Amino acid sequence: FRSLNSNSESTENEFIYAYGCIDLLSSSNQSLKKLDNFINDKDWLFGFFSYDLKNEIENLVSSNITFHSIPNISFFKPKVVIIAKNGLLTFEVCSDLDPEQELNNILNYRPKSVEKKIDNLVPRVSKKKYLLNVKAIQDHIKKGDVYELNYCIDYYSENSIIDPCDVYERLNSITESPMSTLFKFKEINIISSSPERYISKRNNRVFSQPIKGTARRNPNELIDKQIRSLLTKNIKEKRSEEHTSELQSPDHLVCRLLLEKK
Repeated sequence: FRSLNSNSESTENEFIYAYGCIDLLSSSNQSLKKLDNFINDKDWLFGFFSYDLKNEIENLVSSNITFHSIPNISFFKPKVVIIAKNGLLTFEVCSDLDPEQELNNILNYRPKSVEKKIDNLVPRVSKKKYLLNVKAIQDHIKKGDVYELNYCIDYYSENSIIDPCDVYERLNSITESPMSTLFKFKEINIISSSPERYISKRNNRVFSQPIKGTARRNPNELIDKQIRSLLTKNIKEKRSEEHTSELQSPDHLVCRLLLEKK
């Protein structure tokens, strides 16, 4: 299933929930070509592109540690789609289901209790190794190999047991993110609370709504001007904005792929 929640931000739909599966595509080879054949303009599709899809598009190889067997893409056609928009709740149900029965099932649904076990999250990279990696990155920048690099590490817990729905609801109540989502794919649960939209295509227009190089607005005009002034002088934010602008340009690979699909 897939749950998308805009938390009442100004998006096309406030909330979308999809579940059940009529058809499923999972692929790690010629994935975009298979997706083209899988798409039907009349059907809803929900799914994901994983990080290693890049290896199918460009001559790249990933050497990251693999913990899960996740395909490069996976999309499903749902049996039921529930949409909240302008105070109205709409059900779209496939022909072999009874809409009234599905509504009753949802209203009478009670989640199963999950015995939780929470261990502390630990970083994958030690502090010593992290600082050494930062120094190596700085050396690459000084040599001109790269001009900007996002270095990220993950925190993990191998023995924790959680209720993904409960974690998602608690996280979303704190962040109220306009791009929040909960996605269940077999044994994998993806919980996301992103404040930015990476990319969206509507008709022949491509949209991107990043927060890099931006700052929160203030209703006080004087304070708002001060924030704007500080932002224009912040070297890090200016570089981030330039980098993001390059990713958004029509010359960028992702934009080209989307714009070519009429």
